[in-house]
Amino acid sequence: MAKNDPVKQALARLSDLDALGIANDQSAPSFLRKCLASKHGMVAARAARIIASYRHPDFAPALAAAFGRFCNHPKTDPGCQAKDAVVDALNELEWDDTDL
Repeated sequence: MAKNDPVKQALARLSDLDALGIANDQSAPSFLRKCLASKHGMVAARAARIIASYRHPDFAPALAAAFGRFCNHPKTDPGCQAKDAVVDALNELEWDDTDL
């Protein structure tokens, strides 16, 4: 029996959230934060894009933390997908943190 792939599962759930809307899922905020904390850049990138499209300012600190983590561990984000998506999301949220 094949082991479930957590990355594929996370990406599938993120696709569902994006399609159905995060307002309809009470667990969406905690799941999105969990995805931003993922060590997999593509999972964090997808979460950041969803957050940006729904313009949720409460996620800005988690996005900033994800950016710093991926900058400190660049091998976890090949192609810089996560960093790019996080920066786009922070710009969309008009996050203005000079330390970042």
